[in-house]
Amino acid sequence: MQRPKTPDGEIAWEILKSCERQLRVGFGSVYGIDFTAVLAFAGAMGAAVPLLLELLPEIERVIVWAWQRDNDG
Repeated sequence: MQRPKTPDGEIAWEILKSCERQLRVGFGSVYGIDFTAVLAFAGAMGAAVPLLLELLPEIERVIVWAWQRDNDG
């Protein structure tokens, strides 16, 4: 795993780890991240919300793919 290289990246990573269970689930499958919950948490922590807004769509795609991969069968 590659480590964040900036202070904002470190904060974003910590926020994402803290919100790992903020998922949107329907019919027994994860289909997204609850952006509202993650951004509210980030705002409460004083995090760089613009960086999270840039990262969340990419991270969401990876989380959904990994969940589906691990739970298909």
